Amino acid sequence: MSKAVIRPANEADAPAIARVHFDSWVDTYGSLFPPRVFDEFSLESREKLWRRTAAVARGQPASRIELLVAEDVDTVLGFVSLGPFREGEGGQGDGTMATPAVANDRGELNAIYLAPTCLRRGLGRSLFDAGRGWLREAGFADMRLWVLTGNPAVFFYRSMGGMLVDEKTFELHGITLSEQCYRFDL
Repeated sequence: MSKAVIRPANEADAPAIARVHFDSWVDTYGSLFPPRVFDEFSLESREKLWRRTAAVARGQPASRIELLVAEDVDTVLGFVSLGPFREGEGGQGDGTMATPAVANDRGELNAIYLAPTCLRRGLGRSLFDAGRGWLREAGFADMRLWVLTGNPAVFFYRSMGGMLVDEKTFELHGITLSEQCYRFDL
């Protein structure tokens, strides 16, 4: 793989980001969820989500939201979505229950996904480091992320210095799942 360029996403990247997101979900969670879940987790819904996210990130810098893509020869290979830590969704990421608000000093890596063919080539580390750097420059005190228990990416997050600080369970599509929150120094 040649050297990928990491750059801010734009709305035109939304279809490619949606494809990476969808393919990665199927690859990672295909054995966890019944096939109907992937019908509901459609490319069209992902494209709308990432088009809106790119528009907000580009249109309102004060929103403190960023969407970065890793691109090689005009092909999006992965992406990372960043912003303020979203509290009120079951936990604060520090072992205490949250109030429905946003913690202004905590950043969150909301999503990081790679095309399944791009795993274990250093691209995830490059995207992660770019995201961590963006959060630091945006003035956040630390970075948090939630990961589904059992996701093999947890080993990557631990290798990047992640410290387990919270856990929660929730129901999705009739399945009880658990998530872990990791904190990273910036």
